Amino acid sequence: MDEQNFLSSSTLRQATPNDRTRDFLNELGRLVEKYRTAIEYDLMKYRLASDALHIALWDMDVVSTDPVNPKNKFTWSPEFRHALGFSDESDFPDELQSWSNRLHPEDKERTLTAFAAHINDRTGNTPYDIEYRLQLKNGQYHHFHAFGNTLRDSDGAPLRVAGAIIDVEEKKQTDKTLESALAQSHVTIEHLTSILDKSGAMISVTNPANDEILFISDGLKQNIGMAGDVIGQLCYKVLQRDKDQRCDFCPIPQLDQELDRVIVREEYNTLTERHYRNTCRYIDWPDGRKVHVQNIVDLTDFKQAQENIEYRDYLLGVLNQMALTFLSHSDKTFEDLMAEEVKIIADIVDIDRLSVWRNTDTSDGLYTSQIYRWEKKSGGTTPPLDVFKNISYSGSIPSWEKSFAEKQDINGPVRSMPETELATLQRYGIVSVFSTPVHVNDFLWGWVLFEDHRNERYFSEVHVESMRSAAFLFVNAVLRDEMEREVKTALLKSQEASRAKSEFLSRMSHEMLTPMNAIIGLMQLIKMDSVSEETKGYLYEIDIAARNLWELVLDLLNVSGKTDDSFELVHSAFSFKAMCQNVLQTMKSDLIDKQHTIHSVMDPSIPELLVGDEKRLAHVITHLLDNAIKFTPERGEIVLSAHVLREDGENIVLAVEMADNGIGIAKEQHGVIFKVFGQIDESTTRAQQGIGLGLPISKQIIEMMGGKIWVDSELGQGSKFMFTCRLQKVSSVKPR
Repeated sequence: MDEQNFLSSSTLRQATPNDRTRDFLNELGRLVEKYRTAIEYDLMKYRLASDALHIALWDMDVVSTDPVNPKNKFTWSPEFRHALGFSDESDFPDELQSWSNRLHPEDKERTLTAFAAHINDRTGNTPYDIEYRLQLKNGQYHHFHAFGNTLRDSDGAPLRVAGAIIDVEEKKQTDKTLESALAQSHVTIEHLTSILDKSGAMISVTNPANDEILFISDGLKQNIGMAGDVIGQLCYKVLQRDKDQRCDFCPIPQLDQELDRVIVREEYNTLTERHYRNTCRYIDWPDGRKVHVQNIVDLTDFKQAQENIEYRDYLLGVLNQMALTFLSHSDKTFEDLMAEEVKIIADIVDIDRLSVWRNTDTSDGLYTSQIYRWEKKSGGTTPPLDVFKNISYSGSIPSWEKSFAEKQDINGPVRSMPETELATLQRYGIVSVFSTPVHVNDFLWGWVLFEDHRNERYFSEVHVESMRSAAFLFVNAVLRDEMEREVKTALLKSQEASRAKSEFLSRMSHEMLTPMNAIIGLMQLIKMDSVSEETKGYLYEIDIAARNLWELVLDLLNVSGKTDDSFELVHSAFSFKAMCQNVLQTMKSDLIDKQHTIHSVMDPSIPELLVGDEKRLAHVITHLLDNAIKFTPERGEIVLSAHVLREDGENIVLAVEMADNGIGIAKEQHGVIFKVFGQIDESTTRAQQGIGLGLPISKQIIEMMGGKIWVDSELGQGSKFMFTCRLQKVSSVKPR
């Protein structure tokens, strides 16, 4: 298949982030948040259970690293319930008491003590490996061998405990059979060996004097693949590989010193390459000799189960850390971060390439595009190839579309796949694949492909579970990066639009200043001429309106940030108290017109001289006083007060308050009035003249002075506008 045939002939629009993608990202984000607390349990649901060993899994989620928290959730696997004769959660609930209440009274205390010791040891050095009896649903007790491991945080506090139990009742019964047979008097060798063979146990009997085999049970022969009669042969030659003398670990020397001693040991057998637990002792053989008998239990599957749990503990720790890394704000670029995290999984499962694919549903069918690509050969993240844009499922990987729709993975050698898929994948050097679909809100969003270019294989179940979890993390990271890029682009466009609006306001305001200067100048010239009293009244009104418009134009220039000295503080020495008095004097006529009473309360500890921007500070106080006058009915009361809030070396922080008993402001409007063009009541502000620029400009000035401004007011209860500002202290500079 060439590249042209590999691609769809249909022309499709490029897959780009859209509203549905954002929904997917949100959903995936919630999934990753869930992984932060539950990803470990997903990995613990592995299939270790075997009919031969009766392995049954359980786990406990530790809330707030508190092992005795009553909210800790236990999860008993279906195999665990079945091992005790129960069917589901209705008759064996997911809670501690379901298990602890069924412990044998003689075993309960030591079992719970061992469990607590394991969990509470933050060093992780105390194992949980114990044998106890549990009561089955039918009332009988069975012996179980239990073991477990704990996932801990960096301080050793427990996060999740996972383990398994194995039904060892059959072994116990075998031991009893052996004990019973040996206790019989006048038992013959033939009768004894017959009993041992029928028990199914793996037993060997040797002569400690010369290591010759006296008996090997059928169960042991079957386990080691032995054919023929070995009676009379040397045990170390038959039961071990390449041994010419007694084994170093042989227990006979110890048993010779203590004839009644029982020795339990584990060994790795070089002949079978399996692990065993041997219970060794001397017994009286029917012919009167002391013989060495070994009751052997094959621990290989058990050991493998332990290794699987430990390995899965490691994997879940890796995935948990990956989730936290992706969720944290890293200084690394997306490409570098993804390359590092993907490499971790790639090294664990031994793959050569990973890619993320996003689907596009069209009237012509389902298409898919590669949106992320990682390669071991190139050392990390590489740009997606154009050849992998808008690939038709039906033309390239038809069977995958059906599998993905049914939420099934693709796992195995490429050579075993249908002809179309085989041709597609082999063209790119792929030998084996694992591919997992990504469903969000029941929509087949896409898939993640793991490629092996060297080995034909099926990926193991433990690796499959890790790859599924990692796939969701990678998809979430890719979509999150796309979303962040969209937000940055939108922000840049918004900033550009804001700059354009500011430029427009600035130009319009500058254009208005020239005619305004002319109007105000002409008003002054006309006033100097002899005109009638009526005309003077008209001129006065025109002059007031012109000056209000002048102030409005200056405010527009300030808010657009285009005047020569806009929001650039000019520091000089001045008298704060004198400045406040000048503001009151300037507004005196307005106070008289509305018959307001004004009080000025100055803290005597305010220094006579301070350094700051007197003009800007006066502008703020003037605006607050002007608002108090406007929005307080006639014969109102206004108080201007200031005091020293704190001193910090050469700096001093003043607190200034403008209080009135006017109409007040509703609490829900407090945040609006400090926004540009924000107004609480359009009819009121129109009547009082204003467009909502004074308080926002005052806020910016105060913040530039290292302070903040706020309001305390309720509708009909008056208002208190308060602000703080940082000024410098001086001792020898005269006020200007």
